[in-house]
Amino acid sequence: MQKPIARPAFSLLHATARLPHGWCDAAAEWADKCDHPENCEYLLVIDFRDRERRPNVSCWRERIWIQQLVNLDRPCTVDAWNLAARVSTGSILVEIADDWYPCDHWDTRILDLLNGDVNQEAVVWPSCEFQPRLITHPIITRAYYERPGRGGCAGELLYPEYISVGSDDDFTEYALRDSVVRGLPYYFEHRHRFNGMAPDDAVYRHTNRQEAWDVKDRVLARRRKDGFSK
Repeated sequence: MQKPIARPAFSLLHATARLPHGWCDAAAEWADKCDHPENCEYLLVIDFRDRERRPNVSCWRERIWIQQLVNLDRPCTVDAWNLAARVSTGSILVEIADDWYPCDHWDTRILDLLNGDVNQEAVVWPSCEFQPRLITHPIITRAYYERPGRGGCAGELLYPEYISVGSDDDFTEYALRDSVVRGLPYYFEHRHRFNGMAPDDAVYRHTNRQEAWDVKDRVLARRRKDGFSK
């Protein structure tokens, strides 16, 4: 396995609850469709309750550095992604899930879209046939991630009151408001149960439980009223 580099271009933030092997297909495509995996760090996050099923990643890929993290907070995707973002060191943060797959040459295409300037404040929005009006998985430069007061999310990638659903609506609205969104005209594939590309398993049911939807309705309404500032 490649050793970590001083400042990778990309930090891949992968929250998973499908253990031990359910994360591997998506991770393999992110690695194999990347032109320069040596410029990436891969942060795989599992929840504390799943620590006994911790996957062995030590020999998974020789070309990409994987660090495994354990989320000690709530067993939910928002806390897992926020943990990975805090630990990350890359210039561009890419949120990944088990059902989120990139286009070929995704790293080159993103850098081309940004004209090679990774220090600008930007959010990259790939084309996606499923939920085309929503940034379901943010790709965000560190400059925008670290913007003081960004969307009321200081120190976090996603607003931390959400459990799962709603965090992407929230991010989409204030990123568009900030005029930092750059459209990427290449399709990324969301292989979700809602479009018939994944089974309705326990992981999806937990992520989409009624509690999560209730939190979304309550928090998003308040955040819109506050202008995503608190």
